Amino acid sequence: ATALEKEFVQAADDLNDSLKDTTEAREARLKAAQVLAAYPDSRRNALKRIRSLMEDSPRSEQAVTAARLWIQIFADQLTASEKQEKGGKESRKNAEEIQSAIADVRKYPEVFAFDQSRGGKLQAAIAEQESRLQVFGIASREKDRDYVGAARLYEKYADDIICTVRKQTYRTLCKQIINRRRERLR
Repeated sequence: ATALEKEFVQAADDLNDSLKDTTEAREARLKAAQVLAAYPDSRRNALKRIRSLMEDSPRSEQAVTAARLWIQIFADQLTASEKQEKGGKESRKNAEEIQSAIADVRKYPEVFAFDQSRGGKLQAAIAEQESRLQVFGIASREKDRDYVGAARLYEKYADDIICTVRKQTYRTLCKQIINRRRERLR
């Protein structure tokens, strides 16, 4: 981080110390984590701040955004490694780190509940990364000439897609039934 960015992070910490658990303090904490996440040498500090924000204020927009940032940090690393080595060891390591980050984020159910009440952007981001990881796994197996393993992952991927479509169809049908009953009651 540059000297100016370090000053910003310090100012955000000072603001947080002064205002404690206000929207402004949470926003400052989030911005500091975002600044630190931009640099490989300060990502560990960014992740520590993200966890702290999610623990301290799980029912806040900032906690949801922090969780998305957590996942995005590792997703960006996977993208970079894929471009450099086309599915090699570093890409596999980064894929495992995304899976680990998703598992860690899921340990905060209050953040998920709040996210659901606000439209589910976090859950959508996780679903997108999980889908990406499945495709990455298929490509890795094919690259390694493990065609049986790739076929199994194709089947699982197809099952997941079918399950998602069924859930969406079910929700749509339930909403239609509820709306019809409401109209009849009027």
